[in-house]
Amino acid sequence: MKENELDIPLAVRPVPAAELRDADEIFLATTAGGIMPASRIDGRIMGNDRPGPISMRLRETFWSKRAAGWHATPIDYGASAAT
Repeated sequence: MKENELDIPLAVRPVPAAELRDADEIFLATTAGGIMPASRIDGRIMGNDRPGPISMRLRETFWSKRAAGWHATPIDYGASAAT
């Protein structure tokens, strides 16, 4: 198990579907959408049918870091104006 800057325990491993169905909260992660909290799986309502606190914390941190330039592709607007 690893620790990260948010002090949320994590593990990189395959997760069986049964474990997801028994989780307190779940989320997906994509390159385009970042952290995507999920409130249901297989029709089962997770928590109160709202994103959980850990998912929201991860989502907010991801988008805050993106806004600050984390993993962003620099764009040189001056180069296109010179042509």
